[in-house]
Amino acid sequence: MADSTPINVEISFSGNTTGRISIRNNDDGSFTFSYGSITTIGINQGSKITIYDVTTVIEGPWKGGSNTSWYNPDAPQDSYSISTADELSGLASLVNSGVSFDGVTIKLQEDINLGNIAWTPIGKLSNTEIESKRDESLVFSSTDNDFNGFKGIFDGQGKTIRNLSIQANNTRWFTPINSFKGLFGILEPGATIKNLNIENVSIEANAFTGIIAGYVPSSSTNQNPVILNNIHISGDISFEGYMNLGGLIGRSEAGSSINIENCSVIGKTGSLIKATAASPVSFVGGIIGAEYSSTDSVIENASVKNMNLSGYLQSVGGIAGNIFKTIVRNCTIENVTLSTTDDTWAKSMGAIAGSIGSDGQTSEAASQAGTLLTIEGTTTVKNISINYPFAENTEWQPFCNGFVGTYRSDKIYENDPSQNISGLPEKTAEINFIYNT
Repeated sequence: MADSTPINVEISFSGNTTGRISIRNNDDGSFTFSYGSITTIGINQGSKITIYDVTTVIEGPWKGGSNTSWYNPDAPQDSYSISTADELSGLASLVNSGVSFDGVTIKLQEDINLGNIAWTPIGKLSNTEIESKRDESLVFSSTDNDFNGFKGIFDGQGKTIRNLSIQANNTRWFTPINSFKGLFGILEPGATIKNLNIENVSIEANAFTGIIAGYVPSSSTNQNPVILNNIHISGDISFEGYMNLGGLIGRSEAGSSINIENCSVIGKTGSLIKATAASPVSFVGGIIGAEYSSTDSVIENASVKNMNLSGYLQSVGGIAGNIFKTIVRNCTIENVTLSTTDDTWAKSMGAIAGSIGSDGQTSEAASQAGTLLTIEGTTTVKNISINYPFAENTEWQPFCNGFVGTYRSDKIYENDPSQNISGLPEKTAEINFIYNT
C-alpha cells in the first residue's frame, strides 16, 4: 500500500462550486485526480486547478460566477476587453454598484454561452422609494438619477451570447424587484450597444423588460440618444412578462431618445413575446414595447420575423407596442402574429405599432400634436395575422390599413389616428384580419 504523503494541490475557482473533488493515492505511488463532469461539480469555465506544477484550465458551461479583476478603479482606462461569462457578469456587478462606465468602451472578445443560468442584468433600479412600492406611475416620472445604469459603449465585435435566461416572478401586479430586466437592465442616455448577436432567449419577468435592455429613463442632464446598432436576436425566443415588453427594449421614457439601426429579432417557429397585464400599459412590440421618447428618435432597417406577439389588453405592434413622435424607416415585419386576450382594447394592434400618442390625450390635443409617427422608405410586410378576439363587425374596420391600431388614450380610443401619421402605407393583402367566429 502506498503511504499517505500529502500532495501539493492548488485549486482556484472563479465561480460557484458544488460537488466533490477526488484525489486518489495509487498503489504504484502515482496520484489520480478526478473531478467528474463539469455539470456535476459546477466549476466555471476558466477556473484553474494546479497539482504540483501542472495546471489545468477547466472548459465547459458557465455556472454563475463573477469576475471583476479586469477592472481596477484606481487605474481607469478608456477601453476594456472581456472574454468570459464570469467577466460579463462582473460588468453587471460593477454597474449595479454604481460604476456607469460613462464614455468607456467594453469590447467582447469571444462568444459566450450563459448556459441558461439565471442572469443578473447589467444595470438596476437604485431608488428605494420606487423599489418599495407597487406603483408604476413612479417609474414614468423617474430620471437617470433613480438608476444605476450603463452609460458606456458595449461593442460585441460580432460575437454571440447564447442561452440568455432571466427568471423573475411574473406576478399579476407591478413589482419593481422583478422588473427592469434584460441583458442590460438599464441603459442610461448616451449608452451604445453594437455589433452583438444573441441566440436563444428564455425570459420570465414582470415589467420594463427587453432582450437587450429593460428600460431607458428620461434625463435632464444628458440629451444624447441611446444607440442600438447591428444587434441580432435569433433562435428560440420564449418571453413572458406583465407589461412593457420588447424584443430589444422594454420601454423608453419621455425625455429620452433612442436610435435603433440595423437590428433584428428573428425567432424559430413558436417564438413568443407575451404580456399578461390587464392594464392599458401592457404594451408588446417586436422591437420596443413602449416608445415615449422624443422627436429625434429613429427605428431604421429593423426586422421582426417569425414571432408571436401577444398582449392581454392593449397595444401590440410588429415594431412597437406604442410609439410617440418617432421615425420608422425601411423596416420589415414578416411571419408575425398579433393578438390580445381582452376584446375591449383589441383594436390596438398593428403591423408597425399597436397605438400612438400618450395617455390622457383628447381629440383636440391630438389634432394640435401634429405628426406622432413618421413612416419613411420602404415598409416590407409579409404574412401578418392580426387576431381579434371578437366577431367581425361590419360597422368597424381596422384603423390605418392594419399598420397602426389606434390612439393610446382611452379618451379618443375609438378615433382613427391616421391624421397624426405621415407616410402611412397603402393597404396590403399581406395583412390578414382574423376574427373570432
